[in-house]
Amino acid sequence: MSSMSYSSPYLPSAKNEHFMKKLTRKFSRQQQILFECCLHFLGKANLNYVTDNFISLFRNKFLKSGDRVNGKIVNLFLNILRVVNPPGKTHRQVVDNYLENLLTSCEKTDIREVLEGPINPETSILIKCLNEKIYEETVLAFPAETSVKSLEKKKFHFVSVAHQSEEKKRDLFRLQLMSIIFEEICFLTIMNDYNDYGAIATIHLPKAGDILLGNRHTLEIKANPSKTSSISKSQCQYGIYSGPAPRKRGKSIGGFCYGVDYS
Repeated sequence: MSSMSYSSPYLPSAKNEHFMKKLTRKFSRQQQILFECCLHFLGKANLNYVTDNFISLFRNKFLKSGDRVNGKIVNLFLNILRVVNPPGKTHRQVVDNYLENLLTSCEKTDIREVLEGPINPETSILIKCLNEKIYEETVLAFPAETSVKSLEKKKFHFVSVAHQSEEKKRDLFRLQLMSIIFEEICFLTIMNDYNDYGAIATIHLPKAGDILLGNRHTLEIKANPSKTSSISKSQCQYGIYSGPAPRKRGKSIGGFCYGVDYS
């Protein structure tokens, strides 16, 4: 199985350099690959400043003076960083608001305790749901800056809005939750049945796909059978579909195309 390398122009600022040296010394090989993946895709989206702001906020919120950088801090750092994908990416105020609220939500004792654990479906579902909620709240606060032409036409899965009934919101929430759970099922399936691919984590970075593999390739997942065409257009090396895998001229689309048919 071929591998690929990451490149990122990001270098930590002087205020974060010492912390990052202590943190990265604690990384396992898989954690190092995940960290490099985060830097790579945030860098490709011209969001290196977001990485540094994230590190500064993380230090201020989760490390008091004299605290040691241990395994729990490493897990917490990577569990949050792997979903950073702000709306309004060209507007610093919007991105800073999103980061502040995302990290603040993770300060709550019961949430922090979960996210200090290793990457697994529990930590993944929790951080993805939190991130989706903060994302939608940011869009509501900054509709113009996040390129939302009409809030009344936008679907919200995690927050209540005037133009959606509670029943509609519950239906949208269930659909989004099912999609998140489907990603975790795929992640566990690859871990258990396709060990050669070495699944590391589910991710939600800009244009990065949904699962990071041990060879640094990424995998796009679509739980909605009507959206499978977007996989062939994505930059990911592999794809998983909910339903039979699409075919071109009688042949499966290139890469690791795995169809899951529940019909």
